[in-house]
Amino acid sequence: MMHRPDKRTQGETVSLPDAMTTKASIRPGLLRGAVLVLAVLLAGCVHANEPRVGPVHDPDARDAVQRAERFVAAQGYTELPPDTSVPLTLGPWDCLAFATPGAAGECDNLDTAALLRNRHATLEANARAYKRTAGGWLIYFRVATPTGDPDVYRCAAVSDYPTPVLPESECVLTPQAVLLPAVVTAI
Repeated sequence: MMHRPDKRTQGETVSLPDAMTTKASIRPGLLRGAVLVLAVLLAGCVHANEPRVGPVHDPDARDAVQRAERFVAAQGYTELPPDTSVPLTLGPWDCLAFATPGAAGECDNLDTAALLRNRHATLEANARAYKRTAGGWLIYFRVATPTGDPDVYRCAAVSDYPTPVLPESECVLTPQAVLLPAVVTAI
């Protein structure tokens, strides 16, 4: 209980209006401590929904990241030249845009040069994040946008299947993802 230097005697009752108008003194150190604790709590709430940053310690995750990076480079999505020794992996959009759809979903008369021009330099070569999924791994690649928007990603799904899958749609960076430190992987 704080000692208050006023003219009241011990045991004297204070009416409600007096209690509301009496100045309370808070020590400056206590106030700074309370503000600091509040700031830490608020910062924790703000960052609780953001991915964490860290290197790839899990060997399975490291393998998935490296497989995905090799895949996007070989398929012509980066600034590197595509690897012509591996077959192109085609999605439904690729067949519609760059070929004549054939029987049984095959792509006839694929314009490979146009397809590779369209893919060229659309993704950064290094993965930016990864996340474990029920079927394997989701590897995040930053889209090289003309506006320079740093928060647009496409994800490669990596599983036990030999070839990763890269859907045409963008993906959202979720709190479960682990952000990779600046360029820690190699192609």
